[in-house]
Amino acid sequence: MKRVKNRRILLIISSFFPNSNVGRGPWSERFNGLYLKLIKKPMALAGVYWYSMRGEHFISQKEIIIVSEECFFLSFLFQTLIDVFKYNNKIIFLIAYPCFRSREVVVSELFFRICTVLRRLGYAEIIVDFIDPPIFMAKMQARHKFIEKIIFYFKKREEKDYLLCSDTIITNADAMADFLREEYNLDSNRFTSIPMGINVADFSPDPERFHRKQFTILYGGTISDDRGILRLIECIERINKKVVVNLTLCGKIIKPIKLPKFPWMKVFPNLTYKQYRNIIMKYADIGIIPYPVNKCWRLVSISKLTTYLAAGIPVLSTNLLETAQFIKQWNCGFLASSW
Repeated sequence: MKRVKNRRILLIISSFFPNSNVGRGPWSERFNGLYLKLIKKPMALAGVYWYSMRGEHFISQKEIIIVSEECFFLSFLFQTLIDVFKYNNKIIFLIAYPCFRSREVVVSELFFRICTVLRRLGYAEIIVDFIDPPIFMAKMQARHKFIEKIIFYFKKREEKDYLLCSDTIITNADAMADFLREEYNLDSNRFTSIPMGINVADFSPDPERFHRKQFTILYGGTISDDRGILRLIECIERINKKVVVNLTLCGKIIKPIKLPKFPWMKVFPNLTYKQYRNIIMKYADIGIIPYPVNKCWRLVSISKLTTYLAAGIPVLSTNLLETAQFIKQWNCGFLASSW
């Protein structure tokens, strides 16, 4: 990439998104759609670098340099210092999903400290995309209360650091932006909300879908205790005592959840995005969001909502604030006041 003086350079630091099905699915739409559109704007950029600590990426354009985990830190340091001090360029750090895990934690901590020093010196601007805030993710990942408290302590500090040192904070819902603004006493002008999305071109109607004689409720997403799956199964079991309804679960099963077996329930734990899309288009009559109404799920834009709608099926959801507002505004589904 040709070096240019007195320009802005965009560095995208990504840590968590799918590594297959290029340009498909809600998560890839976030990265491939949202960030590429940002890159293509006339920003007078000297260059764009895409760093991924896991060596995963969606983009393969000539003007973008992609750097994998193996050379992440040294390459980042070397190129950044050259651009800042030799070419007098300003760096824009776009940090996607700052909820780093395991071996990434030390690297991400060092990286963030360098970013903040450059920002204080006036050489950098920091944009953070809080797709899911670390403090909520930490609670969902913990298996025991004691571990949850430890993770909560460190993640709370990490979350606060990222928010206080950011020039722009992106959330996926206005409700989450309001919560973080009040929680950390931040200026509302620093927030912008961009909901989760989906590529509607991935979905095409199946002409046979409305000629079926069976009714199928579909859930697509992580299958775990904290997402109301077992309560959903119990509910469908009660319904099936009066009328036959099928339940299809598509997603990774997270232990220690143990799923019962019923003739009317099918589980697909290892689907590609294409297979998942085909199941929705061919068999689903309604998409369900069974999440409990807690602080996290109430405030975020849930990616499966747009997937269901792109597939042309109505949504049945618990009364989650952000989701409920969308469903009411567009009259695209039903809200359950309680289980």
